[in-house]
Formats: sequence, C-alpha cells, structure tokens
Amino acid sequence: DRFGGYSSGTQDRFGGYSSGTQDRFGGYSSGTQAYYGGYYGGYYGGIQQWIYYSGRWSYGPAAMWFGQRTNTIIKTDQSQGIWSYERYPNGREQWQYWGYWYPGYHHAWFGADARGWHQIAIWGSRSGWSNPIWVYVW
Repeated sequence: DRFGGYSSGTQDRFGGYSSGTQDRFGGYSSGTQAYYGGYYGGYYGGIQQWIYYSGRWSYGPAAMWFGQRTNTIIKTDQSQGIWSYERYPNGREQWQYWGYWYPGYHHAWFGADARGWHQIAIWGSRSGWSNPIWVYVW
C-alpha cells in the first residue's frame, strides 16, 4: 500500500495491495498495513488499541460530545516503553510517555477536550505504531 506494507490480495489502481475493503480514512480492514504501521483486522503482533464506543469495543471511528471521556484498551505483546499520540483538529500533536509496560492489556482514557476530528495512536519502543483511531468530538 502507499505506506510500504503489503498483504495477500490484488493490487489496486494506486499501486497498493488489499485483501479487504478500504475505509474512508485510507486504512484496510483485513490485514494491510495501516496509517502509522500498525495493522487492522489481520493483526499479527505488536500493539493494538481499542476504544469503547456505543456499547462495544471498536477500532473506530468513534464520536462523542465535548467534555465526555471514554475507555481505551491497549494490548502489547512485548515489554517496551509506551507513548500515546494525539493529533488535534487544529493540527497540534501531543505525546505522552506512559512508562515501561510488560505484555498484556492496559487501560487508558480518551477525553473529548476539543471539537472536531482527533487521531489517537500508541507507539512502542520495540513494536512501533498501533492502529490509529479517529474520534469526532461534537
């Protein structure tokens, strides 16, 4: 695909490969490399992130009202340093170091502190980027 990752499937008209359907954010949902190098659907290792939206755990997109917050779950398969990343609607980027995590599931929060589209992701010192999650704040 346009970010250098490949999956089994056929090449599309843009020179990328897909074994699934492209979503409106340019990611593929059946194992192709996603926006920051994490993997959707056909996940095979590294870091995965979910957001609690509309009564279920989801890879997004999600929507919420200004001032609300919701749970996120991060799964890592190896010990590593963990950073969270958020890109705000105005383009500002915010990083936060969460420390050294051991393999397993870890709880975090997303707070709706600005109106518009937010992009959140996790970065691990060994595994790189998680799947990105898009959240719209009303």
